[in-house]
Amino acid sequence: MGKLRKFLVEIFVGNTRKFHETVWAESREAAESIVDGKYARAGTVDITSINEIEADSAEGFESEPE
Repeated sequence: MGKLRKFLVEIFVGNTRKFHETVWAESREAAESIVDGKYARAGTVDITSINEIEADSAEGFESEPE
């Protein structure tokens, strides 16, 4: 397991509502998957950007072993 990174994801749900979601994930692909799963019931999910953001050193942590 790798270190979790912090991503800011911009999302349009149903082509009308815009959200910014902060997600902890190991990669951009994992962050996208988390957001897709979270908003899937709300309608069409269009992720317009995913940007890694700096995490405070106190925020960083290792992912839990499975």
